[in-house]
Amino acid sequence: MRKIILLLVTILAFNLSNAQKKYGTFQSVRGAIKCSVDSKKGHIYLDLNTKGSQSIQFKDLKQRQVFIDFINSSLSKFKEWKQKAIDNDVNDLIKEIEVASVGDSYAFNYGGWNFAWGKTLVKAKMSISKSGIVNYALVIPKRTSSKNEYIKSKTSVIIFDNDEDVLNLSELLTDKVINAFLEKESNKKDIFD
Repeated sequence: MRKIILLLVTILAFNLSNAQKKYGTFQSVRGAIKCSVDSKKGHIYLDLNTKGSQSIQFKDLKQRQVFIDFINSSLSKFKEWKQKAIDNDVNDLIKEIEVASVGDSYAFNYGGWNFAWGKTLVKAKMSISKSGIVNYALVIPKRTSSKNEYIKSKTSVIIFDNDEDVLNLSELLTDKVINAFLEKESNKKDIFD
């Protein structure tokens, strides 16, 4: 049984690495982070860092919409709180805005690709530095590998320094953007048929 699971994970990892195509990026304070699509299955992979060593998989629009709604809701609350923090000269504070369970699976590279099946916890937070700089952050706590309870991912933190970058992430997960990319890719293939 263990060999079968290991074989399936290996096949999945191989398929993930070969079938994904980057269709867009969003900006964080650490740099550009990519979103990829499996053009055969339509699954979306949202990287959680600039290295691409951790990602959340979304199998369909329903799961992406949960995350989009979470981002939009928490960003709205963040904007309200940010203004209050500025008005009241608040600094050196981290405050949790909202929490959601999103996606269908989680992949991370730790001595090879590992997977954690099921939803991933994501926390939206407001971070205010000692100098009063206010940032929106997405925090994804450690996950445990489904194949080995002793293998854990690192906590991921995506920090945004402006609201437009957060909205760009939200937009990247919409059917409109994904379908436009897939159509463009399909048209490239059709040129040579």
